[in-house]
Amino acid sequence: MTKPLHLTVSEDGKLGIKDFQPRTFGQALEGVLPKSWRHNPAELAQAVKGNADLLTVTIGLMGTFEEFLWNRYLETEDAIRQATEEIEQTAGDPRQEAKNAALKRLYGRLDRISTRLDRLEKYKPAKWIKSLKKKEYQALVEGFEQFLAQEVTEDWTLYSSAVDNPVLATVHAVRSLPLCALEALKIEFVEMAGASLPLEAYTRLNAAEANVIAKDEGIPVRFEAIEEKKVPEAEPAKAPARKAPAKKPAPKAKKAAASAK
Repeated sequence: MTKPLHLTVSEDGKLGIKDFQPRTFGQALEGVLPKSWRHNPAELAQAVKGNADLLTVTIGLMGTFEEFLWNRYLETEDAIRQATEEIEQTAGDPRQEAKNAALKRLYGRLDRISTRLDRLEKYKPAKWIKSLKKKEYQALVEGFEQFLAQEVTEDWTLYSSAVDNPVLATVHAVRSLPLCALEALKIEFVEMAGASLPLEAYTRLNAAEANVIAKDEGIPVRFEAIEEKKVPEAEPAKAPARKAPAKKPAPKAKKAAASAK
């Protein structure tokens, strides 16, 4: 049984898809991302190669990772500086050998970070994904999860106005109805000037009338009336209170001079 199309009808007859929700990137990429990508770097790398939006996200995450490595590099440099100063100031300390070993480990860490930074500049995104350590890959997965939870917008190649734009998605859904159904429901389209490109869909019926016809004709569409939200009228500004003229201070009573008669 065909699932009915649920449409809203505004007061002026404009149609809309009830409870419209644009796709998330996760929904849009269901057929692109393998199910095991969260645990399989090779599969994610392959998907990134074939999808422009995944590639864009990966490049952004590479930049974040590079910043992380640089911060680690600077922190290690600072630790080496402090360790060197401490060794120079505590010559003859019995723990000198341990301090020297710790300093050597810091230099080794600095070399490894430097090597990774050099490689990062040469790596393509797919190769970089496969080079990550286990914890680093899990951090990358978290970054992708945040991206996949976002709604698809028109800045991305995955965007499709027929499914991600509420008005054009309505037009696309309504146009899929047979011509006889459109005529029975008195549905018309507003087209772009100079081009036969429908931008909005309207009906000359109200929701109750459209539902009766849809039921009688066996058209799998349900209509629901919606009221336009009225903007509350602004209250007229109150006239500023008139300032009362300042009263002159009462004259001080003159002291009567006592006269001795």
